[in-house]
Amino acid sequence: MIGDGLDAQPIKVEAVDAQGRPVPAAQHVVTFRVEGAQLIGLGNGDPNDTDGEKGPTRRLFNGLAQAIVQTLEGSSGSLRLTADAPGLEAAVCIVRVAPGTPGAAHEASPAPIQAIGSWRNSPLVPHLPPADWRPASQDMNSWGWVGAGAVQRLDQSGYAVFGAELRPFATISKLGGQVQFFKLTGRCEVFCNGVSLGRKERPEAADLRFALPPGLDLVWFTVRFEVVRGEPVGLGGARLMVHE
Repeated sequence: MIGDGLDAQPIKVEAVDAQGRPVPAAQHVVTFRVEGAQLIGLGNGDPNDTDGEKGPTRRLFNGLAQAIVQTLEGSSGSLRLTADAPGLEAAVCIVRVAPGTPGAAHEASPAPIQAIGSWRNSPLVPHLPPADWRPASQDMNSWGWVGAGAVQRLDQSGYAVFGAELRPFATISKLGGQVQFFKLTGRCEVFCNGVSLGRKERPEAADLRFALPPGLDLVWFTVRFEVVRGEPVGLGGARLMVHE
């Protein structure tokens, strides 16, 4: 790997028996520790697992899990990833890290574009909701799921929120950028972590861009619509980009 602070790599962990054979029934909770790098994500392939994909622990699914490590800017030598679980022998993975120029991968590559997916939509409410309104962590019912192009016509007036959470790519987080909405339909205001990015005063569909500051890690985007009975509201899609 390259020690430029951008290079990332997935590493698989698998439960095996004393003879090295896979144990697909294993469901142990694995604790990950990394030295010389950062742990940026965990997964196990279980579509019903609601545990967060950040943090040091992940439960095995079919005896498998995955950790994603990312180098530190200006690092070199090696990184060391350790995985252990109660009752199992720990495993260690050592990856060589070659010196790299900070930002070199970004300079040699096209500007990153990050799609914003997994939008949730709130129930219609009669009063203006808060700018950072979002569903509770385990709420899978009161807020629905919507995809790109999900334009709705509601039979009542009020307020509705479309929201989405993501972690910006490292380059966008470091340098700042823009969030671009396609076919944003209806009168609305756009927020990032509860801070207003701007308003759209006309109901007709339009493509809009808003500036994003640097230093953002975890982002919750809110599009708060002023719903008029029978008029369409929704968005055609959204993405993040670095500053042009």
